[in-house]
Amino acid sequence: MESRPAQLFDRIVHRGEDATEVFFETDDDVSDAGGVWKPIALPGSSTPFDDLRAGDLVVQRALGEGNLATLRVLGDDIGPQALYDQYGLIRPDTLVFREAVTSEDVPSVVGTPRRTASEWHRAAQAGFLGRLPQRTRRGTGSEVLAALMLPATEPKDWRKHPTAKSARDEKILDEIVSGNIPRFMRQGTVVTVKFTGKDKKEHTIHYQVMREYLTVGNTRDHVIVPLIPATAQRIADTFGCILPTRKMVDQIFNAATVKLSALPRDYWMQGQTDKSTGKKVPIYDPTKDKKLVTHAYDEYLKKPDCQISTASYLEHDLAIRQQLKSEAGIVRGNDMPLVAGHKKDLVIAKAARADRLQAYGWFKAEKKPDGTNVWTVLQNFVETSHEPQYVDYSHAARLVAGTMLVDDQEMTAAEVLASDLYSEGLNTKSLNKDGTTDAIIKSPRVPNVPVP
Repeated sequence: MESRPAQLFDRIVHRGEDATEVFFETDDDVSDAGGVWKPIALPGSSTPFDDLRAGDLVVQRALGEGNLATLRVLGDDIGPQALYDQYGLIRPDTLVFREAVTSEDVPSVVGTPRRTASEWHRAAQAGFLGRLPQRTRRGTGSEVLAALMLPATEPKDWRKHPTAKSARDEKILDEIVSGNIPRFMRQGTVVTVKFTGKDKKEHTIHYQVMREYLTVGNTRDHVIVPLIPATAQRIADTFGCILPTRKMVDQIFNAATVKLSALPRDYWMQGQTDKSTGKKVPIYDPTKDKKLVTHAYDEYLKKPDCQISTASYLEHDLAIRQQLKSEAGIVRGNDMPLVAGHKKDLVIAKAARADRLQAYGWFKAEKKPDGTNVWTVLQNFVETSHEPQYVDYSHAARLVAGTMLVDDQEMTAAEVLASDLYSEGLNTKSLNKDGTTDAIIKSPRVPNVPVP
């Protein structure tokens, strides 16, 4: 059952309709109410006070006043005492919902027996095919990152405090695995790949990706969060997902409804010599940077290596959101299309070096005379010069569901990438030590991150 709060109240309370599964439809997304909800306290019921939990959704109907109703979060927007009348019963204008735990929240993303092709596609259409946790944290994206920018946590020089990045990542990881992600992260888009295998036969792989890079917060207030690769891998493990390969990043970009051109920033300039030109670059001054969409973070962006700073995450994300609106006419939100091109993807690789960061992407558009775009990849090699703990504003992690449909048979992502036949659909062939070539990735994960 999907409807607006006032309509839901009337249909459940006055018409007695079945409400075992409810999907909220709101204009302002007060609760970021993704997933399936069920009523746990009806008007006039004697629901015990202790049965209510922080995070429950409260619908309060303006009785006799058209379609007016409010949707609030218990513990955030309204207290439990306000739900009861003078007799200790739930008020006649009040209905309380709790997020339901569906069977797919609990088992592995690939269960037994495995899904048929039609079952897989139906599940992919209904939501993201991962083990996404229920929301138990409700801080907005701005609040979460603002807390990371306090003097007690934000170092004056990121290079001189190498543990600060890991500490920041731990706080972001804690928010994400506690379900503090916007509703649109719980939706996915299926990417379809057709290729001719070494058996000379045509094969088809369907896999599902998140429509945006990992984001913390709710639908109204959220921020894409760059991460150290090891942190991204831990989140992928928790969600039953993998990070993409270089080839998959290209496939995702080609499948994207909205393609955004990279927005490089000059945060990195610290007066050093540019190796490509041999010239000394100036020291970055944010107050004179006309590319910035806000100067609210200038104080932070004056610090050394500010491309690593939390302020750079916020400014760049705001720039991308404005780019989305001006170029594509959309805002991030429920039912948004697949968007790609605007970040460097953290990726997995066949022979990834444990002492290097693997990333690929950041697509740059150049206009041809006929008005069409020619796309080039700014980060066009996987093995970067950075150490594996490096992170900056341009990086991001897009998760790929750990279940795939291969020639109408459900397989795990690990099985596909370990297959001599199917792996070349998702990864580029490379040379082995014995002189043979294949696309197999035996361990599709970031190096040196233990398997949970």
